[in-house]
Amino acid sequence: MDDKQYHPSNSGEMQSSTPVQDERAVFRKRVLKIGGAVTLVLVGLFTLPIPFGSLKIIGSDKVTVQDVMVAGDIHEPVNILQISTEKLKTRLAKGLTG
Repeated sequence: MDDKQYHPSNSGEMQSSTPVQDERAVFRKRVLKIGGAVTLVLVGLFTLPIPFGSLKIIGSDKVTVQDVMVAGDIHEPVNILQISTEKLKTRLAKGLTG
């Protein structure tokens, strides 16, 4: 008699995974869920008009917050994650000299 005939994998039944594999699968799912949630929060902060931070002008009495907002194309509510500092520097330099 051949032992292969009576092996559980030959009977069409699913083999149960080991507890270590189950733990790894649960861990992977948990990491994917947490990673997905963090990604959604970050995408929301960078794209949606959510108030995050504030503008404060230091060192000049001649430039107001409104001047900086107009020059930097910054809209209310202010989200500092959406401000491009390089573009803002360039626009302010052009606006102050010209």
